Order: sequence, then structure tokens, then C-alpha cells
Amino acid sequence: QAVVLKSDGTVEAVGESTGVGIQIPLGTSTQFNNANSQYIAIAYNPNTAGQFVITWKQYAGGDLKVVLGTVSGTTLTFGSITQIIAESVVYNHVIFDSNTANRFVVVGTNEGSNYRGSAWVGTISGSSLSFSAEMYWNGGGTSVLGGAAFDPNDAGHFITTWYDGNNSNYGTLVTGYVSSATNINYMTEVVFHSAYVQTSDIAFAKSNGVFVIAYRGTSTAAYGRIGVRNTTYPDTATLYTAATFSTNNCTDIRVAWDKSGSSWNDGKIIITYEDNTNGDYRLVLGTVNSSTYAITFGTPIVITTEALYPDIEFDPSTLGRFIITYGGKAKVGTFSGTPITLGTEIIYQSTNVYGTGGYVKVAFDTAAEDGRFVIASRIGQEGKAILSDLSGT
Repeated sequence: QAVVLKSDGTVEAVGESTGVGIQIPLGTSTQFNNANSQYIAIAYNPNTAGQFVITWKQYAGGDLKVVLGTVSGTTLTFGSITQIIAESVVYNHVIFDSNTANRFVVVGTNEGSNYRGSAWVGTISGSSLSFSAEMYWNGGGTSVLGGAAFDPNDAGHFITTWYDGNNSNYGTLVTGYVSSATNINYMTEVVFHSAYVQTSDIAFAKSNGVFVIAYRGTSTAAYGRIGVRNTTYPDTATLYTAATFSTNNCTDIRVAWDKSGSSWNDGKIIITYEDNTNGDYRLVLGTVNSSTYAITFGTPIVITTEALYPDIEFDPSTLGRFIITYGGKAKVGTFSGTPITLGTEIIYQSTNVYGTGGYVKVAFDTAAEDGRFVIASRIGQEGKAILSDLSGT
């Protein structure tokens, strides 16, 4: 059993990867923005193969921008950059509604308007993008937005998480309903943890309205908690007992749920996080009981000891396969059952990659499901994207 030395002089057991895993053939990077790009987010259009959207905060002007990207063969091309709002919006997420063609939502914290939680409905028409007005769910105090995800089985409905600066920084979620290309209705806010939640994220299973929230509850405990949406108005959620995945000081938590199986609970959960107690970045595998909704977590595995914040996405074409990106590096992981195999670290950009949270993001082509993905990142003072492919591996 592998161990790591903790800051207090004790040792802790960690999981081991078994084997070298899968190599990543990476292409060359393509510029999507010629200026400092922060709080980057990326998502593929689930209804159009080879099409994706990237959003970011423009450092110089402080505004929120977006661009439409297209894959043709091994080439990436980008359309004209569009300004969503001339205010500073941070902690951005872009999420597609798989049940409504060419519709997506951009979610973020509008720090230019008292840190309110805001969203914009986006529409793709040919090579053009259009947006609704800003739709916010509170008047301020959203502070750090956690995550956002659409329910894949209920058109127009998404959930976002944050810590509420207007309510003792409690971990909170809200359901939004996109009723049209110009409107979002928000339901009643729900507290999922009655204490300061410094970081959180959310992911849906493939069906049944089941989702998971991963979050830091205290400086000595981080949790995963299952929820099930009640689709009867006013669209509340049943939250089940939280399970601890770490008793260390964890930040920068991300969660992903494998949707490649035939039923909602075939796929497992992976959580990545910074372990501040040990000074490294880790992942842990979670299995959900389909009857009780309890989560069982395995032993965490160290991803890297460098100060590079990981992002994670499952490959929709292959059950149990995922990619982790951090800085200018990437690893492919696989599992069958509970042991995880992490492939050899691949360096796709050796210099000038900003590895802090929100600067390196990855997305798979969820329409083609052919193993192709794009990594979007800030390299030097530019925003760049790189195409890669796991097919045939």
C-alpha cells in the first residue's frame, strides 16, 4: 500500500494506479482569444457533433465573452467573439440542455453587480450566437459559485450550487427552468449544508433526476451527497445523507458522473480536490447504492503534487474512462469495478500555462461520442484550445 507523508509527520495510505493506462495523441493549440482569458468554461453541443462553446472573463475589459468552436477533421476553427455582458463575471460555467436543440446556459457570479448569481440563455443559429438578458436568482451575496448542471431527462431544468453570503455562507442550491430563449424561472433556494461551504460542484446521473453535490463542509471534512429532483412544482429536491470522502482540509472540488451505462447507477462518481493537509491533488471514486442513495468512497489516489488545479470529464463513448487535465498536462484514467488505472502523464504545453482554477477546462464531444475532446486554457496572455482523440485506444 502506498503512503504519503503528512505535514504533521504522520503517514496516510493512498490508492495506487495499476499499469500505464492510455496515452493521449494531442494536436497543436489554436487561439480562440488573443488576450488574457480568465475563468474559462467549455461545453460541447450534445445535438451537433463537432460544435462547442467557450466562455471566459476578459481580463482587460472585465467583461464576459463567448465564442463558438467547430471541429473539422483535426482542425479547430472559431467564429466571432461575442460579448454577453459588459460586467465582470467570474466562476463561469457553460451547460447545454440536451433536450432542447442548440440551447445552452452560461452561469456565473456577477461581481460587477454585488456578486449576484446570474445566468444567460444562449442560442446557436448556424454560426451565430445570441443571448437573453441577465437572469439572476438573488440580489447579491452569491460569493463563490460552485457548479451547474442540466438534468439530462427534464428539458429546461438545471441546478446550480454556491455558498450564500446572505445566509452565513451556507451551501445552497437552486433549480432554474429555462421556459424560453429569453427567460429563466427560479425555484425556491435549498440549503444542502448548514455551515460555510468554501467550494462545491454538482453532476447529474444519466436519468431519474438523480444528482450528486461534492463539497467542503469544514476544514476537516469534505462530502458527497445525493439528491433526487421532485419534478412536481415547485420543483424541490430530496437530499440524502452525506458521505465523507476526506477528513483533510480540501478545496477546489470538482465532481463528474459517468453516464455511459444503461441505467442511472451503472456509472460511478469521481471527485477531484486539493488536499491542503498533504499538499497535493487527489481523486476518489464513489459508488452509489441504487436503493438507499448512500455513497461508498474508495481510497483516494494522488494525481499530482504540483500546484495545478485538475478538471475532470468522463468519456461518453466508453464506460469507466475519463480524462484529468491540470496545467499543461493530462492523464487518462480507467476503471472496471473499483481499482483505478491512471495513464502516464502527458505534457501538451510545457510553459506559460496558468494552472489555477478556471484556467484549464476539458470537454468531450457528447454528440459524436467518438472519444474526441477539447482542452481550453490560458497560455501566456492568450486563450487557446487543443483537440485530442481517445478513439481506437
